[in-house]
Amino acid sequence: MEETELRVGGWEKERKRGIFRRLFYLCLIIVVSFLIGGSQLVQYTTAEIDSGSAFALYTGQWNGPYDEIQTKEFNGHLKISSKTYESVDGESGTLTIVSIRSFLDLGKISDVTNQPTMTNLVVQKLTYNAEKEGLDMGRVYISNENNNELPQNTVQLYSTAMINKNGASDGFFINHDEEDKIEAKVFYWTKPVTTAEFVNFQTIICILFATNEEGINQGMNLIENVK
Repeated sequence: MEETELRVGGWEKERKRGIFRRLFYLCLIIVVSFLIGGSQLVQYTTAEIDSGSAFALYTGQWNGPYDEIQTKEFNGHLKISSKTYESVDGESGTLTIVSIRSFLDLGKISDVTNQPTMTNLVVQKLTYNAEKEGLDMGRVYISNENNNELPQNTVQLYSTAMINKNGASDGFFINHDEEDKIEAKVFYWTKPVTTAEFVNFQTIICILFATNEEGINQGMNLIENVK
């Protein structure tokens, strides 16, 4: 009677397929668990200005915070809170500080996927705040300037906005003329999580609108003291 031939190579292939299958199921379980329960691990955390260190706040040149808002995006996987500060002269500028808590590092996701995910999100927040203030945004650019007072991983965007008289009726810049140009500067960075948190990355976005150099300088003073 003929003996059955042993196919060691075939067994090796079956074993490899089994390993890949288990890895696939493990990844699938992780993804599903993240989609279902990941949002429960993300908590709101606000970013604030140290009023004792920020000269513009300490001297009463700017006031706030106003319009404290908390929202959710992506089924609660992004917990977003924002606060707005305004110059007391009613024309120099406004600063909105947006804090985004997430289960994953949004900046790292952009790096891995090779897509400007974080930049798109920041531009979306910039456009929303511009419309709220009665402004139309121009083209947005990435700046190569460095500011040693800000975290090392800070990214800076800049643009110019125009007054939209058909926009928000109660926008901060609504009393300006249509030909007036408003400078827009945006800074964002991600704070690393602590060992106690494990998750909950915090991305901070600072959106500054200013009508003149003085407003820009005062707004920068506030941004440099965000904690």
